Order: sequence, then structure tokens, then C-alpha cells
Amino acid sequence: MPQTGKVAVIICNWNKKEDLLKCIDSAKKLHYSYYDLIVVDNASSDGSVHAIKAKFSDLIVLENETNKGGSGGFNTGMRYALKKNVYQYLYLLDNDIILAENALCKLTTYLEANPQVAIGGSTIYSMDRPTEIQEMGASINWDSFSIKPNYKGLTDNSNLPETVECDYVPACSMLVRADVIQEVGLMDEGNFIYWDDIEWGYRIKKAGYKVVALSASKVWHKMGAAAKVNTFGTYYFWRNRVHFFVKYYDDQ
Repeated sequence: MPQTGKVAVIICNWNKKEDLLKCIDSAKKLHYSYYDLIVVDNASSDGSVHAIKAKFSDLIVLENETNKGGSGGFNTGMRYALKKNVYQYLYLLDNDIILAENALCKLTTYLEANPQVAIGGSTIYSMDRPTEIQEMGASINWDSFSIKPNYKGLTDNSNLPETVECDYVPACSMLVRADVIQEVGLMDEGNFIYWDDIEWGYRIKKAGYKVVALSASKVWHKMGAAAKVNTFGTYYFWRNRVHFFVKYYDDQ
């Protein structure tokens, strides 16, 4: 398969050493050779940086002095990659993702053939229930001020559509055109976590581009998008949700 677009694969990590090592192992098995692997660590205290440096000698490791959250962590990696000016695409991954070997090939091939698409996302399956879909992109419901993940809870029966045009795809497996990021800007670091990928996807759509999820690009995710198990996560989820709709509701 032709591989014409160089990719910066960016993994954001905070205190998930064992998951991170598995994610990197998975990424290094991708059927795509034209990429660099960048790990951004958000000041982990669990030995993540030491572990990956000891096991992998060919990674680019960027260490934030403080925990900048998902948006700040990804932005650190994206700033580094964009400054190099050699990457056509940036591929964002959470640290608790396992990828199918062709996950990246499917995304790059589709974006190469569809220049109006700025973001391509994978179909995300549950790590614990490997045939159950967490989501295949999602839509924003402006009436109920909520989001609706596509095909959530469906057991994959191979009847999924090839693509779904959507409002956003999760940044746990998101391929983005570098030139569009230069045009539209990075993630809003004020979000810290939650709704950062939603706001970014919507902002990129507002700029005239499409966001698409592909059924052929598969990844498995350890954590569900709605798994808010502590006050910290719940606070950011609801705060950022309110901020999003206050900011953009008048667009409708």
C-alpha cells in the first residue's frame, strides 16, 4: 500500500505506565513505516518515562513539567511536530489504546483520497468486550445539549457503513491534517480534559472541512468515553460541556 504522507504518531500519557507500554508495542506493529512515534508525558510519577526510555530507544519523548491534561499534552506533541514541518498528518492516541495493525493505513489512505476530510477517526471497541463498539464518531445534539456516540454498545456484525460523517471523533485515535491544524489552531488548553476533541472537531468543521469515522480502522480502548468515576473528571466534563454550548449555541 502506498505511504505518501509522513505521520507524527503522538501518544499523551499521565501515570499509566503499563497501558502506555502496551500502546507503544501496538503502535510499533502498525503496517505503516513512514512515521515517527512521539510520547508526551504529563509529569507522571509512576516511572513512565524511565520505563519507555529503557525499553524503546527510537522514540521521541517530550516531558511536560506539570500535568497539562489531554489538550495541553497533545498540544505539546503537535507543536513539536508542526515545527519540524515534515509531517503531513498528526495521529493522536490515548495511552490506553491497542491498535489493529492496519488502523493507521486505513486512515491515511482515506484522507489521501478525500482532501476535503480534515479528520479521520477509528471505530473504537471496548478492551474488556472486544466486539462491542464504544463509538464510531459522534454527533452533537444542540437541542438536548449533549453528544450521541454512533453505534455505541453495538456488537460488530460486519454490517457497519464504511464511513460515517460526524461532528467529532475522539482523540484516542484521531488522524488530522497538519496544514489544517496550522490554519485552525491547536486544541483549547482551557478544557484540560473532556470536550477538547469535541470543540476542536467542531471548530475544524466550522472552517469548512469534514470529519469522518471509518469502520475499517479499528482500535480497542480500555476506558469508556463516559467513564467518570471521580469528582475531578466529573467537574471537567460538565464544566467544559457548559462552556462549549455557551460559546457555540448561537451558531445554530
